[in-house]
Amino acid sequence: MNEADGRVTEVKNVHRTSVAASDKENGLFFGSFTSFHKQPVILVFLSLVGGAEYACKTLKKGDETVYREVEIMQHLSGHPGVVTLLAVYEEADCSHLVMELCSGGKLVDQMFREGPCSEQRAANILKEVMLVIKYCHDMGVVHRDIKPENILLTASGEIKLADFGLAMRISKGQNLTGLVGSPAYVAPEVLLGRYSEKADIWSAGVLLHALLIGVLPFKGDSQEAVFEAIKNSKLEFQTGMWESISKPARDLVGRMLTRDISARITADEVLNGSEEFDLESIIYSNGVYFENGVHSLVIFTGKEKTATCV
Repeated sequence: MNEADGRVTEVKNVHRTSVAASDKENGLFFGSFTSFHKQPVILVFLSLVGGAEYACKTLKKGDETVYREVEIMQHLSGHPGVVTLLAVYEEADCSHLVMELCSGGKLVDQMFREGPCSEQRAANILKEVMLVIKYCHDMGVVHRDIKPENILLTASGEIKLADFGLAMRISKGQNLTGLVGSPAYVAPEVLLGRYSEKADIWSAGVLLHALLIGVLPFKGDSQEAVFEAIKNSKLEFQTGMWESISKPARDLVGRMLTRDISARITADEVLNGSEEFDLESIIYSNGVYFENGVHSLVIFTGKEKTATCV
């Protein structure tokens, strides 16, 4: 896969063996895959009718998360900020999820490619992400792996939330258990083993932190060191690179990255603002462009997922 634009240019250890009649009738050039990897393989398929392109995620059967991911994507279908699941094809040992193709690539690639980010741009990105997160939470779903690698872009630059492999249904007042997510973005309460939908708010706060000043808030030489920093490191929003950031933006990051879960704001509160911060005012302020880039994101970008134990 070409990491720069998110499109498949070379596929190793995967080959096409047949195309089922039912698949031909649906107009999809679709094959049977005979090898698997620990991480799902994402391919691009060409429709035999009209030449449209689609993304396909192949998952090995035998794991309940496969069925949960499909069910949750169907449950969330219809929202413009959620990647659309178009069809599911079943084989004896795997499932193929055919989805809309987001040809603009991943947000993380754009962050590396474009470098410095304006405060308004960061706020606009956060607004689009939070609109989707709010929809998920309103629909009783916690994503549990919010990070720029899972935020895709269409050809026109629209944001789409993807990869619901770790997502879970949740009812009001319920707590989830199990260590899941990606090291740099995981909330401290997840590490403690009891958490709610507010874990997604923390992860989005980490994203905003990276967008605003170009570095991740919690770093370390190992996964254990990153986890220790998440649980104990004190964040400072008044000095250094933060001096160039507006007070409303600093306050917003602080409210999203507080370890006090009761004080951490909800998705709705992020969008609607308060006396301390107002997302719309950040978007429409004069703002400044920052000299620091996002090169430090290379440290624990979240490509390694933590062990899943639900």
